[in-house]
Amino acid sequence: MDHILIENFNQVLKEKELTIAFAESITAGMLCSSIASVSGASSILKGGLVTYDEKLKTKLLRVRESTLEKFTAESLQTTIEMALGLQQLDVGANINVAITGVASEPTNNYSITASVGDVFVAVSFNNNMFTEKFNLRGERNEIREQAVEATLKFILKVIA
Repeated sequence: MDHILIENFNQVLKEKELTIAFAESITAGMLCSSIASVSGASSILKGGLVTYDEKLKTKLLRVRESTLEKFTAESLQTTIEMALGLQQLDVGANINVAITGVASEPTNNYSITASVGDVFVAVSFNNNMFTEKFNLRGERNEIREQAVEATLKFILKVIA
């Protein structure tokens, strides 16, 4: 993990007096953990929800079951609904970020439409929704780490 990127990210948010919250699926808490790895993170990090399972997406973040059925949990549409659901929780964050994607082939009969390495990010900031799709390559945890770094860089572009 790029520690310099994380330190820079935290510093930029501190300077801009911004706070952030996450709804994480593919990264399963890695975004929150990365930010918290730097001293002083409590001034910017509100926290996050790990909504790996679809029931958590629907119950906590109000992702519509019809969205999951039509597009799957690993889609831009689901990610946007996750970010909106996080924003509606109103935890006091200026930036609400959701992330989903596919880090490896499913081991059960779980149906996906995205390809391994497809990662979707939605950032709610200043009453606007910014989205991005990353096409990452590597082993499962390499994709997850790349997703964290790519997401932090994307957020920095959004708030610039």
